[in-house]
Amino acid sequence: MWREDTAQLHSVGGQYGTPLQAACAKGHMAAFDLLIGWGADPNVEGGEFGIPLNAAIANCQSKMAESLVRSGASLVLRDFMGRTPLYTASLHGHPEIVHFLVKAGAELKTGNKNGWTPVGVAAVEGHLNVVKLLLDQGAGAKMPAKDRWTPVMVAANHGHLEVVKLLLD
Repeated sequence: MWREDTAQLHSVGGQYGTPLQAACAKGHMAAFDLLIGWGADPNVEGGEFGIPLNAAIANCQSKMAESLVRSGASLVLRDFMGRTPLYTASLHGHPEIVHFLVKAGAELKTGNKNGWTPVGVAAVEGHLNVVKLLLDQGAGAKMPAKDRWTPVMVAANHGHLEVVKLLLD
């Protein structure tokens, strides 16, 4: 029955949007594998995380995130706040996922709806390893958000001394 009618795979509703996003949000690998195997679209939007890839990343599910990208998940889709998967990984301080997404072609300088870039959000959160990784890959350290705050300004404002030093080098 399911294989003939995949509408339920892509139905949107509730906190997590789609069944695939729910599996990603909760780290249920068996459900994830089943849904992907049955053809769940990794780019259907809805729910708290916007897309399944952001749900996997926010919950540090690196294996799921990599599988989603291999299954065609977009690196440019955004959630309701304009956060891309790279932004989400930077926000949550996941250097291994950041590295994977950059190597997969994620855009380093795309900001959220307020203009905050991945390096800016990593700086505000004090994720030194992520800031270093993004800078090493060519992310801009001086790009201000819409409120004109730069990564070094927010790092200083939050007392992240090591991040400030890195951004000033």
